[in-house]
Amino acid sequence: MERGWHVIPSYDYSGEDGDKAPKMTGKHTAFVLPDLDIAQNGKRMWAEVKTKAEATLHRKTQTLEHGISLRHFRDYKRIQVITGCDVYVFVYEECSESLLMRPIGEESDGRVYDGGKMGRGGMIFWPRSSFKLVAEVPA
Repeated sequence: MERGWHVIPSYDYSGEDGDKAPKMTGKHTAFVLPDLDIAQNGKRMWAEVKTKAEATLHRKTQTLEHGISLRHFRDYKRIQVITGCDVYVFVYEECSESLLMRPIGEESDGRVYDGGKMGRGGMIFWPRSSFKLVAEVPA
């Protein structure tokens, strides 16, 4: 907002007890929404925001990564198609006090893990180097 963006916090619409992810609902389908619907100077986009202590190291590739739920990623891809608005992942990285961002891109842009260690539905990870530095935010 300090940079002129206007925000609709979709996380405010999470059920009476705040225990349900907000969804975009159609006649036969529903998709989990990213955290924020933001707009500035005729541009509108969705933002999924995560806070991470630090990037994680993928041992096989020795790559630092950040990731999100694969199920949510796939919902965000559908929301991008339905609304015509791009979806971005923002990560506040506590160790570097950096706000990073990247478009969600295609599934092939990330590393998909769908094994049992990451909970229901798996995860998608992107190299930290694929994120753009938006701001440094000292604590």
